[in-house]
Amino acid sequence: MQKGRSMVEMLGILVIIAVATMGSIALWSQMRTKMRITQTQNELSQISQDIAKLYSWTRDYSLLKMSQLCDAEIFPRGCNEGKTEGINPFGGAYKVDDVGRDSDGIPYFELTVAGLPDEDVCHEIMDVLQEDYECDGNTLTVTFY
Repeated sequence: MQKGRSMVEMLGILVIIAVATMGSIALWSQMRTKMRITQTQNELSQISQDIAKLYSWTRDYSLLKMSQLCDAEIFPRGCNEGKTEGINPFGGAYKVDDVGRDSDGIPYFELTVAGLPDEDVCHEIMDVLQEDYECDGNTLTVTFY
């Protein structure tokens, strides 16, 4: 009588380990995306509050410049070398694209978040934020008043 494991038994164990590993990798990826969504939500709130404080003396966002926001360290992950955009948790860009006043004369600015994985993530980011927004593929544009 032989002792030990047969090749078929060992192959079965390897298959079980492979399935468990694949499940863990998929779960890890989902958890990382969820963490980045939460970080983006928090950063959007903080960035909008910081910009509002920075410009509270004038409430005229037409003076808003990305280089000034970068110099004021508004973006938690810093800015690119040219100070033309901030860096978001997904590795894409934060950028102030449009400023002005609405039809009632209320000043606003739009903050674009580029480099999102997909449009579902875009909508998930905005689930908790009570702002006007638009999702276009992997880009989110939020209007802050």
